[in-house]
Amino acid sequence: MHKSFDLYFASSNKNKYFEAKEILSEFHLNVSFFEFAPVEIQSNSILEIAEKKSLDAYLSCKKPILVEDDGLF
Repeated sequence: MHKSFDLYFASSNKNKYFEAKEILSEFHLNVSFFEFAPVEIQSNSILEIAEKKSLDAYLSCKKPILVEDDGLF
């Protein structure tokens, strides 16, 4: 028996959420939608963008959070 884990998907796009929820359900992750419209920073570093977006999302939600920006972070 697998233990499930609750996770929040931060986005303003529900279609991205539905896609992530379907994929992550295979890994016993319960994914909930967290409506979030981040302030987009300008950078050539996808890591810097993802770090900023994920930190801002976490500070808003205060729960385990996942963001998408050309990949899942």
